[in-house]
Amino acid sequence: MATAVKVEELLPVLDDVLVKHGLTALKEAQKQRLNDWFDSFMARVSQWFVMNTRWITVGFAVVLAMGMHLDSLEVVKQINQDAETRAKLLAMSSSLLDQTPAAVKHTEDAYRLALSEVEKGNPDQLVEKPNAETRDAVTSQPAALKWLQENARDAAQVADLTKKFETALEPKLADAFDKSIDRAKTLQSELTSAGLSIYPSGDHTWTHWFALSTSHFWGIAASVLFLSLGAPFWFNTLSRMTSLKSVVAQREERTTTVEETVTALKAKPKELAALTKKDENTT
Repeated sequence: MATAVKVEELLPVLDDVLVKHGLTALKEAQKQRLNDWFDSFMARVSQWFVMNTRWITVGFAVVLAMGMHLDSLEVVKQINQDAETRAKLLAMSSSLLDQTPAAVKHTEDAYRLALSEVEKGNPDQLVEKPNAETRDAVTSQPAALKWLQENARDAAQVADLTKKFETALEPKLADAFDKSIDRAKTLQSELTSAGLSIYPSGDHTWTHWFALSTSHFWGIAASVLFLSLGAPFWFNTLSRMTSLKSVVAQREERTTTVEETVTALKAKPKELAALTKKDENTT
């Protein structure tokens, strides 16, 4: 009745079934072939999942970019032409890196809080000492349901515990989504105050927006491409760019320090001559 099975779980089950029916248990060579088949099949399933997820992401990107008229080329033009906007966006980068993971954390916390609520309210339906370590590691609904199955007193309690968990989870997820929406509104206001207009202004007909001869069409197409790359890609890119900024700043600071030192030594010929002679002797 399992909805999923690991290969290390499958082999003992097969051995048990074979023995119960009076057959010989699997030999090592057969187990190895079964392992190889399982790994190959899981690789194909993973590839199928990634490809379908990619198509879903692209579909959402198309709907979002077209529905909101997101013109990436226009945004790039604004940033390129306005030095003040660039400076404000650069100043925002550090705060964005600090706050973006919070949106994900609010959602993950909702699952853990709902599990804790179910655990405290239904001790008679769970084992005597539920696994607190695996509960605190839960970050998704499938993982939460698996925890309930593993820690239920018996299989008959799982359905009731699942229902109670979903009831407790709903308001917590709603609260997490509200916080994410508030964060998005705050981000929008910050971008607006920086002088960046994400949504294009002006009255445009659908023909104007999607005519291949206009830059707006290609701006929307670029937005579809950028959105389809996903949030993790852009978060990592922003992290690398911020790190690069600090490295460049450190190099510039070292260069400035060296130049100031050289200038100071030039003002003192005797000290400079002594330092040069010391370097020659060392060589």
